[in-house]
Amino acid sequence: MLANDWNLDIVVASMRRFINKALWLVAHKIPWKPILIWGPWVLALLTLTFYGIENWRGARAWEKAQKDAKDSGISLNQRDYLPEITAETIPLHSLAGFDSRRIHSVRNLISNSRSGHGPLKIKLSKDSRETRFYQRWQGQRRDFRSLLALPPKTEIEAARELEIILGAELKLLNELKHQLEGVPLVLPPPSGALYHHNSLWANVTQAAELTNDDIALAIAQEDPNRAIENILFLLKLANRECFPCYSSLSTSRTIWLLLEGSIWELVQSQLLTSEQVGTLLKVLENPPTQEQFKRALWGEAVATIHNLETFKIHRNRINEIYSSRGFDGMSLHSYTGVPAFDAISEECEKLRHRAFPSGWFDLDKARLIQFQLNADSAWKNSEYDPRMHLSEPECLERLFFEPAQQPINFAATFFLKQKSLAAKIKVARIGLKLERHRIDHGNYPKALTELLGEDLNDPFSDGILQYRLKNDGTPHLWSVGRNQIDEEGLPGNSDVEGDIVWMLTPIHGLTKSAWRAGLIKNRIN
Repeated sequence: MLANDWNLDIVVASMRRFINKALWLVAHKIPWKPILIWGPWVLALLTLTFYGIENWRGARAWEKAQKDAKDSGISLNQRDYLPEITAETIPLHSLAGFDSRRIHSVRNLISNSRSGHGPLKIKLSKDSRETRFYQRWQGQRRDFRSLLALPPKTEIEAARELEIILGAELKLLNELKHQLEGVPLVLPPPSGALYHHNSLWANVTQAAELTNDDIALAIAQEDPNRAIENILFLLKLANRECFPCYSSLSTSRTIWLLLEGSIWELVQSQLLTSEQVGTLLKVLENPPTQEQFKRALWGEAVATIHNLETFKIHRNRINEIYSSRGFDGMSLHSYTGVPAFDAISEECEKLRHRAFPSGWFDLDKARLIQFQLNADSAWKNSEYDPRMHLSEPECLERLFFEPAQQPINFAATFFLKQKSLAAKIKVARIGLKLERHRIDHGNYPKALTELLGEDLNDPFSDGILQYRLKNDGTPHLWSVGRNQIDEEGLPGNSDVEGDIVWMLTPIHGLTKSAWRAGLIKNRIN
């Protein structure tokens, strides 16, 4: 025990001698006077050198990016992307009073019934987007009787009762149609950041969903003329003039999917004449093009660049600019709901970004433009996958500001979705021609080659679209889809899985669980 204490005393004494020597060296051997005199100047010089180099790098990269964009015929001026408003167009600022927070579609009624705030006549429903897709592959249109607490005996009675529930909304929809009769729909240009436009996009989507519901109500009441009138109005909403950006692209895709689904319901009802089928074919003549898609991404990029330039000048506008997160209108307090925490977060962001070199804003703008230019050239290749393109060297460089990342993420997300949408519309067009053949000749063609003058190439393969008649004589048409695997016309529940299918009667043996898992292997009957 005494030996251990003695060893410990030796160690403590050695440590004391070492610390004392170190302190003496620090106090007497380090030249503190010149350090205190010249140190701040050296530090200031290094800081200024760092900021100067970074600002020079940014200015040089931004100048080169602007030149590359000009050489490629790309405008970086926001005004060049604004819709043209003439005397013949009506710029609607509120869609004739449409407010997505108060105007209800059937989907809203179902959602409200789940939370206990829906009308008493609407029962708690398990209806969902997935259920709708599954019902389609079972050849089932929407049956509004399942929504009502006291379901009537016929679909017509259910549709009339639902019309009463949606009376105010349908009246407003009719007023909007009347207001837009004979004139194009032009959405107002954004004043400031695009995310202020978010509520307007929500109103457009809500108007489209309500129109889609009105189409289903018309089909249930066996009124194809009213259904086609609503489909033409959906087309007007899809083709409205607006500032091209991510939100406009997303809204257009939603409306086109509603259009395709409504046309399928109308064909499945077998209420159409040959002339009415021709009208629907004209509706699908001009689907969204790759050029429109690219213009929307450039519009988003140009708006982002404008925001970064504004942020560069007014760095205290964190809540308005930095936290826009892709112009969706969300700010820091949207994530936490704790005002005190949000105030601290905003102040921290302001301090952090005020210290950034101005050149970093220019570097982000330049990298964003470079990505867009590279993507433009790469999109000409049908095998292009933007998710792989994101790993290329210019995208590995860190983007300093979150808004600059948004257009790149949008490109990766929407390129393949737009390609799937184009394939769905193409398949629907051929499905309409098959229906016209049935109306004119009494049966469906035995082969697609009987449809003269139609492009039958599959957008996702080197071959043509697959087609055969089912045992009941109805058509079964499909594209192999994004996964480029021919699954014998088995539809998937997303854009990634399964084939893109057009059929009017059920698949024998396809249960919902098997369809969701993609496990069914039996042949189509």
